[in-house]
Amino acid sequence: MIMLFKWNIFLCIFLIFLTVNEAVNDPYNQAKCEKIKVQACQGLLYDMTLFPNSMGHSTQDEAASEINEYLPLLRIKCHNSLQLFLCSLYFPVCTNMKIALPPCRSLCEDIKKSCEPILKKFYFKWPSNMACDKYPENNLCIKDNQAEKKPNETMSISCPKPLKVPPSYDFKVRYSSNSVIPDCGIPCNRYFFNEPNLKKFTRVWVALWSFLCVASTLFTVLTFLIDMQRFQYPERPIIFLSACYLVVGLTYVAGFFLNDRVACAGPFSNSDLRPNEVPKIVVQGTKFESCIIMFMLLYFFSMASAIWWVVLTITWYLAAKCHWAHESIERNSQYFHFAAWAIPAGKTIGILALSKVDGDPLTGVCFTGLSDPNALQGFLIAPLCLYLLIGTAFLIAGFVSMFEIRSIIKTGGTKTDKLEKLITRIGIFSVLYIVPAVVVIACYFHESMNLHKWMQRWFWVDVCRSPDYRKYCDKNVDLNKIIKPDSSMYLLNQKPEFELFMIKYLMSLIVGITSGIWIWSGKTLLSWKYFLSKLCGRLEVGAPWTRSGWLERSNSYHQRHFAGLTANKMMINPCDDNQVMAMQYQMVQQNQQSIGNQELQKPLLSCHNGTGVTENMMNAQTLNGNLLPSNQQIGDPKNQKLGYMM
Repeated sequence: MIMLFKWNIFLCIFLIFLTVNEAVNDPYNQAKCEKIKVQACQGLLYDMTLFPNSMGHSTQDEAASEINEYLPLLRIKCHNSLQLFLCSLYFPVCTNMKIALPPCRSLCEDIKKSCEPILKKFYFKWPSNMACDKYPENNLCIKDNQAEKKPNETMSISCPKPLKVPPSYDFKVRYSSNSVIPDCGIPCNRYFFNEPNLKKFTRVWVALWSFLCVASTLFTVLTFLIDMQRFQYPERPIIFLSACYLVVGLTYVAGFFLNDRVACAGPFSNSDLRPNEVPKIVVQGTKFESCIIMFMLLYFFSMASAIWWVVLTITWYLAAKCHWAHESIERNSQYFHFAAWAIPAGKTIGILALSKVDGDPLTGVCFTGLSDPNALQGFLIAPLCLYLLIGTAFLIAGFVSMFEIRSIIKTGGTKTDKLEKLITRIGIFSVLYIVPAVVVIACYFHESMNLHKWMQRWFWVDVCRSPDYRKYCDKNVDLNKIIKPDSSMYLLNQKPEFELFMIKYLMSLIVGITSGIWIWSGKTLLSWKYFLSKLCGRLEVGAPWTRSGWLERSNSYHQRHFAGLTANKMMINPCDDNQVMAMQYQMVQQNQQSIGNQELQKPLLSCHNGTGVTENMMNAQTLNGNLLPSNQQIGDPKNQKLGYMM
């Protein structure tokens, strides 16, 4: 009996131990039922829930903070059973078994099929903790037998009242690749960078570089106008390129002084709101003449400058590789002008026909592609890439040819200082164009890839979280929940980089500033001295700056570079190609006896017969180690190959 009693005591202790261990390991033994307090799960067939739940929450407050992140989906009603599905996870129904019943797999898959496309529109994934394969198919689970499957719906977000625009203006806000908010505008005071200090800095930044661009290009164009004969092909396209950037710079300067009067419109009247509640709206489309004019100036001349860069590289190629003289190139200049002006005009007309014009509240101008990635890619990125590739190809081919000429000259034992200086100038000028062009294209590409994300973040955060518009957005989305830092729907990081925008504006203007380096020389100073002396009426005979005095100074410049003419006191005009060629011919005649080579005259005379350049011709043009300018053709220009023009 004693032994039996001891075994009974041992068995009781063992059973108690198993019970306690099971209670410790099974959280639902600690579970208790309580009334649902969260608004999101009100109106279900049950009002008592069980905690802790299967999602790892111990209290209703913990579960509420997470389920509220899905309130936008609940309001959209992408599926009729979405509320039941979410609440069965976060607020499971209380049962006598004290076990949380999971949703059925079929219910999860139906909801995922309907709601996941909406999440993907905003670059969100289906939550990993709601993977449907972990839910049972036929065991005890929750299934809404009465729910009717609903087809996928497109998320519809209405425009806040203060931002509504009359339908006749055809304004819209694009917040995804195929979704827009119709008859809605972007407030000028709440764009991507709505902080007052950032907007002020942007205006000053763009204005500073615009003024420098205008000053540099204006000086270049004026230098050309006072001494047009000096700028022949192949470098004349630099003048047209500078003229284009002059207009671009003036347009940005106008935007600075006009402030928001061109890029913004309104406020549009709204009978339901007070006047101070209606903001100015960023201009879209072709309903505003001043914006259209500013867009046409900015876009047309921006594209024309890119094409003049291509023309410049082509003319360099024709002069270096094909040995065309400037008369031959100029004889075909009408084709260059047609391409440089007609192509941008056609694209400008196309943009106006498609109404792809946008105001830029950051700079006060109007442009294209600011709100539509397709317009940005089609009218800016694609053509700029094409122009850059074509120009770079001709530039490389021209450089190869010039290096070949340099090798031939060096083989003849003559100096190549002048040619090397020319190659260096072309190389520096090319780098100063290509690098900014690549940076601008990269900035445009970055914008096109991220514009929809920026617009979603702008609409949901910058607009609907602001005190002015919050009350108009709450009925659409619960923004306080969608921007939680610990949420999978976190949009705060989808913000454009302010620095990239500043770099884009700088690189769009820097070419106009650097294009003037081609004329930074003593010849420019001489041209301006003569012009100012003539303007001041000081060109009488005997005055310090008469035309003869100017020519004497010009002649002394050439005498230092072309030996053998000092004794002749030859008076030449450095801009007169006939006089320069006559000087070359006389120089060769005077040096024939000293060189002792009677063959030198033959290549010069052979030019009359249209034959090509020989090595003796190259030697004749490089007497005394100086590469002479050979920019005058004798005979048929189509059949000649003259030296590269300095």
